[in-house]
Amino acid sequence: MSSVLDIVRLQFLDRRILLGTALGTVVFVALGVGLSAVDVASQGSFGRGFASGVVGGWYGAVAAVQFTGIVRQLPFTVAMGRSRSSFYLGTLLSFLVQVLFHGVLLSLALAVERATGGWGAGIAFLGTSWADAGNPVGQFLVFAAPFVLTFPMVLLAAVVQVRFGGVGLAVAAVFAGAGAFFVLIGVGLLTVGAPQTVFQSLMLAAIGVLYAVVGWFVVQRAAV
Repeated sequence: MSSVLDIVRLQFLDRRILLGTALGTVVFVALGVGLSAVDVASQGSFGRGFASGVVGGWYGAVAAVQFTGIVRQLPFTVAMGRSRSSFYLGTLLSFLVQVLFHGVLLSLALAVERATGGWGAGIAFLGTSWADAGNPVGQFLVFAAPFVLTFPMVLLAAVVQVRFGGVGLAVAAVFAGAGAFFVLIGVGLLTVGAPQTVFQSLMLAAIGVLYAVVGWFVVQRAAV
C-alpha cells in the first residue's frame, strides 16, 4: 500500500501541474462562456457548435497531458524499484482525486453561472453543454463521468504504447472502440426508461471501468 501511495505522491509532486490544471479549468470555462456569448450575439449565424466543440478540445488537452506524463513515468518508477501493479493502482488513485476535483470545480462554476443569471448576460455554457441532472449530486456525477472515462482510457493507451508501440496502439484503438460499443448496448438495455443523465453517466463510467481492467493486464507485461 505504501508503494501505491508513493505513486500518488509522485503524480502530485509537481505543484505547477496542479496549479496549471486548476487554472486550465478556469480558462476553459471562460473560453466556453466567451464562445457562447459570440453565438448569442450572432443569433446562431456564427459560432454554433463552437461552445460544445471547446468541451471536446478540453478533454483532449487533458488526455494529451496525462498520456505524455504516464509514458515517461512508468519506466522511471519501475527503474526506481516500484512494481508495475503499484504504478497502475497509484495512477488510478490519483486519477480518482482529479475526477473529484474537476467535478467539484465545474459544479461550482455552474452554481456561479446560475446565481449570476448566466454570467450577468443571460449566457448559458455549462448549463447547456452538459445535461441538466436537476440536483447537485446528479450534476456533479454528470460533470465527473466523462473523466471516469477519459483518465482510464488515457492510462490504457499509455501502457499499450509502452508495451506494443504505435502500431499496437492503433490496433488497440479498434478493439477499444468495439468494447465501448458493446458496453453502450448493455448499459442502454439496463437503463431503459431512465433519464438521459443516468444513461450517459453510467455508460461513460462503465466504459472507463472496462478500460481500467484491460489496462491492468496490459501493464503487467509492459517492457520498460
